[in-house]
Amino acid sequence: MPVSADVAWRHVQDIKAVAACIPGLVPESIEQVSDDTFRGTLRHLALGVPSTWRLEAVVTRADPDRRLDIHLDGVEQRLDLHLSGDAALSIDQVDESAALTYTGDLTVRGRLAGAGGPIIERVVASIIERFVESVGAGGQVAPPRSWWRRLVAWVTAPFGGRD
Repeated sequence: MPVSADVAWRHVQDIKAVAACIPGLVPESIEQVSDDTFRGTLRHLALGVPSTWRLEAVVTRADPDRRLDIHLDGVEQRLDLHLSGDAALSIDQVDESAALTYTGDLTVRGRLAGAGGPIIERVVASIIERFVESVGAGGQVAPPRSWWRRLVAWVTAPFGGRD
C-alpha cells in the first residue's frame, strides 16, 4: 500500500472504515457489542439467490506487531447456512510502503455450501482489494461495482480476465 505501516495500521483498526470495504455489509447494522466483539448484517446475491447473513466477529489486536486476529461466525437462516472462520491480518513496513499480509480459513456448512466456495473466495479478494484502495485513497472507498461489472468479472475470472 502506498502509505506507511503506521498509517495502514490506524486505518485497519477503524472498524467502520474496514466495513465500508466489505461488499454487501449493511453499514447501519454494525454494532459494537464489547471492546473486541462486533455484529453486523451482510446482504449478498449469489447465483441469483439472495442471502442475508447475521455475522459476529471477535477482533484481537496485537499493537506492537501490527496484527489483527479475527474470529467470525455467521448464519443465514433462510438458506440454513452457517459459517465459521479465523483470519489473521498483519501490516509490515517495506521500504516506503506498507505490506498487508492476510491469511484466513473459512468453513461454510449447509446444503448449498458446496456452491459457495468460489463465491466466497471472490468476495474475500474483493474486500482486500477495496481495503487497499481505500487506504491508498485516504480512507475513501469507491462505490461497489455494478451488477454488470461483477458479472463480467465472474465470467472472465477463470480465464485470468479482470474488468
